[in-house]
Amino acid sequence: MAIAVSTIPVIVFLAFLFTMDSFKLVSVKLLASCIIWGALATLTAYILNTAIIDTHFSDFTLYSRYIAPVAEEIIKAIIILVLIKFKKIGFTIDAIIYGFATGTGFSLAENLYYLANNPDPNLLIWIIRGFGTALMHGGCTALVAMMIVGGQNRKSITILNILTALASASIIHSLFNHFYFSPVLQTIGTITLIPALFVLIFNYNERALRKWLEIEFSSEVELLSKINKGDVSSTKAGEYLKSLKSKFPPESILDMYCLLVNWNLHHFNHL
Repeated sequence: MAIAVSTIPVIVFLAFLFTMDSFKLVSVKLLASCIIWGALATLTAYILNTAIIDTHFSDFTLYSRYIAPVAEEIIKAIIILVLIKFKKIGFTIDAIIYGFATGTGFSLAENLYYLANNPDPNLLIWIIRGFGTALMHGGCTALVAMMIVGGQNRKSITILNILTALASASIIHSLFNHFYFSPVLQTIGTITLIPALFVLIFNYNERALRKWLEIEFSSEVELLSKINKGDVSSTKAGEYLKSLKSKFPPESILDMYCLLVNWNLHHFNHL
């Protein structure tokens, strides 16, 4: 039972995020790679944290509150930076899913390690780790990915943007480790706020993307005319889709064009 409650919740939530993506552009292979990296990040963080504690810190509580969160968020975020570098992430929604998958791998490996080395019979501990700590890890890495890719989509990604994203996630992680509230209340808050926040972000980003691609009512006729003339590349929609060519396979780009045409044909019929 301890294994189930400490591992299944975060897996279910990752599946929930995956099904919420109406564009369905997330690569299953990359998703698996993120989970694997998250597990490897746990090992890396364990080795690094142990070395630093043994040589520089005698106060474990102080370290877990202020140093470990920074180290762990940086290590987890490496794969997100790699995916961005090689243009494997096109949308903010994709970034959130890949980020959460990385945190999922981290939390799964961490919880299984604790189960193997600290088989505490108190089931409440594993419920807190499964529903609270695991979702926190996933949520923090998803936040980093969302902030960095958001800057990229605005063509303003900078070192400052990356550092701000890492700092934001580290602060949330640190606050979580402080346990200002009882662990039970903190866990309830986590499983309530994180899903609600991601649903709002998903809906907002999909609406914003549709609006940015000029498919609002006022531009339907003009955009459809450009599509029919083969001049869609001169529109914001065309420019954006063109920028995604290096991030997705040709068949996915074709699907995007087809979706764009269908949207506009549908609205044109109601004019």
